[in-house]
Amino acid sequence: MVGEHFYSQAMSKALDGDLIGAICEFDQVLRLNPDHAEAFYNRGLLQHRLGHAQAACRDYAEAIRVNPRKANAFLHRGLTRFELGDKFGAISDFNETLRLNPVCIDASYHRGLARCELSDKCGAIADFERVLQINPESAEAYSALGRVYSEIGNSQKADQCFQKAHQLRARHPAEAAQEAVAEPSNLPSKRRKQYINVMERLVSSEYEAQTATLSAHSLGQIDRTDVEAWALNRLPAHYATSRRWADATARQLLSTHRDQIAATIREGIVAVSRNWQPVEEALLPDEISRPC
Repeated sequence: MVGEHFYSQAMSKALDGDLIGAICEFDQVLRLNPDHAEAFYNRGLLQHRLGHAQAACRDYAEAIRVNPRKANAFLHRGLTRFELGDKFGAISDFNETLRLNPVCIDASYHRGLARCELSDKCGAIADFERVLQINPESAEAYSALGRVYSEIGNSQKADQCFQKAHQLRARHPAEAAQEAVAEPSNLPSKRRKQYINVMERLVSSEYEAQTATLSAHSLGQIDRTDVEAWALNRLPAHYATSRRWADATARQLLSTHRDQIAATIREGIVAVSRNWQPVEEALLPDEISRPC
């Protein structure tokens, strides 16, 4: 296909963390082949990573123009519109995502958030319940559902959802650490607030950005958990106990440690791909607290 050399170069530069260089290579691809949907889509992901939300939306729109059935382009344009405050536009994109991929959890969850902000509480409840039908282990969906019930005054159902979310986080602490959890005010005061390492959220986002353009074969050589653990062992931990605190900490860390986080993830991907740990050697959950 025309432009594939530049496309390969773009993916390599993205993996190396040279996002601007990768975008320039995608520019070359699209100059030679204006209907290269994947180039538009991947350039949009990189534009978003660089904070160019409007440019990202334009690239997702072009990817959709070329391939109207590309669900991920609708999803990521919806997520970007949501960040920009365009809740109606976001919902429209999430609707299309779910039409093309009815089991897309991200689309249902974020459509629920958007509906909630637009005071469509019934629609939000339906979306969060849809997430739980697909993934009954989603503590994040239970928390969101609990917040909606709390807002409409149904404290009994809110408490049930918050308690279920707490139980799931206790069973899956690694997943809970990726969420910025605000303690619901209507839960019994004897419950301890949960804390998270905000750096884990940033490491997770950076990993997704750096691997967004990798082929399935390349991703098969990398274990995400190993990369993130490798990076977190080399980055400073910063903890928070509320969503507001977590968001403020994340902004501060991005202003002071963005380059260090990006470089550490790049090094971790290389290290893990060279020293791949077979699945059978993975650490089991019940081994973590077992005495030596």
